[in-house]
Amino acid sequence: MKRFFLATVTLLAVWIGAVCFLTPTTANAKSIKVGAILAETGGASFLGGPESRTIRMQVDKINAAGGINGDTIELIIKDSGGSPEKAISFAKQLIEEEQVLAILGPSTSGETMGIKKICEDGRTILLSCSAAEVIVNPVAKYVFKTPQKDSYAAKKIFMEMNKMGISKIAVLAGNTGFGKAGKEQLETLAPEFGIEILGSEVYDKSATDLSAVIAKLKANKNIQAVVNWSIVPAQAIVAKNIRNGMCLSSRATVSGISNMLKPQEQQPKALFFRQAACWWLIPYRQIIPRNRSLFSTEMNMKLNSTNRPARSAAMDMMLS
Repeated sequence: MKRFFLATVTLLAVWIGAVCFLTPTTANAKSIKVGAILAETGGASFLGGPESRTIRMQVDKINAAGGINGDTIELIIKDSGGSPEKAISFAKQLIEEEQVLAILGPSTSGETMGIKKICEDGRTILLSCSAAEVIVNPVAKYVFKTPQKDSYAAKKIFMEMNKMGISKIAVLAGNTGFGKAGKEQLETLAPEFGIEILGSEVYDKSATDLSAVIAKLKANKNIQAVVNWSIVPAQAIVAKNIRNGMCLSSRATVSGISNMLKPQEQQPKALFFRQAACWWLIPYRQIIPRNRSLFSTEMNMKLNSTNRPARSAAMDMMLS
């Protein structure tokens, strides 16, 4: 995440430098207003919190070094709480009242799609922190994003499934912009990798019980894996309900956030893997015994190479 933001702020600095050089009126300004709409609180605060701190750090660093062409950056951060409605209100405020040069964020795809047209119509640069491909496809003149595309993450998941012989899956997604966009990518790309989607469901981001959804999956004995494409807290309920109502056998997998499931003792029954913001779980018994150590080591190397915290690396987990 920090790597994405270093790229974001660097890109913004280069853009501002170019504008200052080419536009005399901007070059004479004492400060350059830059807005940011981030989910510092709420369900997406695990994204917005680090994003906000990173941006503040980078702006302080740039200003301490003399700013850009002698002008300092005035940063105006708005906490959207992950709400598209608040993001829209803040975007209008930043463009119409504050007259910012650019907006960093929002933290989620749903928020970004809500303000994309506003920024485009207001001719204000938008550097989104969200992954949905629809943010930049079709291309807009003033709208950009820094993370990988959700289609790329979907392809990487399917590539790993191909290696493990998984071909029949179910797809779950939260009813957010990110969830809906990811679900669409999974359904579009699945045939390309020989993956058959036997079930596809969208759940409410504030759900507290998803046992009815899991019951549908349990009824289909051919499902080998479940991909849960979501960033909302309710995604942990998916893992909980599968644990309580769907037997993890050699044909079942589950998704969720690793730090919401506590490791248990003894030999792990499953391994967690992460592709972008999507977690999925492979039954430990599905891995050939002689390849378990090698497979786990390989996945750890892949995920640790991104310099994510330890909990974001591949880890052995138990589901009782």
